Amino acid sequence: MSFIKINGTNINYLELNPEADETILMLHGMLSNMAVFYLSNASKLAEKFHVVLYDFKSHGMSEFAKSGYDFRSMAEEMLELIEKLHLKKLHTTGYSYGGLVTLYTLIHYPGIINKAAIIEAPNPNMGEHMTPQQYGRDLILQEAETYSDSTQIKVSNRKLDKLNALTELLLSKSTFADDICLFRNFFEEIQESDIPNETLLLYGNQSVCIDAGYLLHQYIKNSQLFIGEGNHNIPVQSPKWITEKLSDFFF
Repeated sequence: MSFIKINGTNINYLELNPEADETILMLHGMLSNMAVFYLSNASKLAEKFHVVLYDFKSHGMSEFAKSGYDFRSMAEEMLELIEKLHLKKLHTTGYSYGGLVTLYTLIHYPGIINKAAIIEAPNPNMGEHMTPQQYGRDLILQEAETYSDSTQIKVSNRKLDKLNALTELLLSKSTFADDICLFRNFFEEIQESDIPNETLLLYGNQSVCIDAGYLLHQYIKNSQLFIGEGNHNIPVQSPKWITEKLSDFFF
């Protein structure tokens, strides 16, 4: 476990096979942490690549931050991490919220990322009549509910307590709800952009986000879309399938 100061916040990160010539930076989803990749896909990718994983601020072992949860701020912090770790020949894998941060980076910071794998990135264009607090709570609770419901994994009381605590922390002590509302129409921006990167799209056949996958496949001309068995939490449900698809794409 190592920490690096990013935009004034201590961020937990991990490097595997740092001697490799190319790097894959892996971004987890909301209410998650780097373990979603470390426990499943990272070791396989590290057979060839320098793999870097990190916990978003307020997630995992990283320090809590009161603000900066919009895609622009998160992308800028990712770029600061890239600069401080001197990462070159960079590819990315982004899951859910991390996938949206990756897509924002592809649009606004071209040339930084080579290949990009997007897993279950949702379409933020929902709840247009909700207040920021309602919208933020709806997104977070959806993440928590699908973890247990869609994967059929019984979440322990300790895990639920942690999810509930993080939910309340983000909604009551940070600008999270207001920040993510800034990008409700993000898919319209993607549609109007010309993303040239080779992009892999992975979605579950029972996912509430599957329509977002079809849209991204339509909007990103150099993309491949694969549908696997699972829901929004397909990295937990089908880690072998995810690993195979990531290996085929990057190797």
